[in-house]
Amino acid sequence: MTTYFNYPPPALQEELNKIANAIVAPGKGILAADESTATIGKRFGDIGVENTEENRRLYRQFEKNLT
Repeated sequence: MTTYFNYPPPALQEELNKIANAIVAPGKGILAADESTATIGKRFGDIGVENTEENRRLYRQFEKNLT
């Protein structure tokens, strides 16, 4: 069985290369953090923040912007 692969257009290849280079730049990377609602709830409880979906989203966005 023969499989054919079509490369993306050059502009998309360039964009993907830029993204990949940004990810592997010194001091950068991908953070994979998967905390349960209960775990993040304990963290929030310690600092007096309500464990809501909105607060969890804001917290994740905040963490992302630190890098």
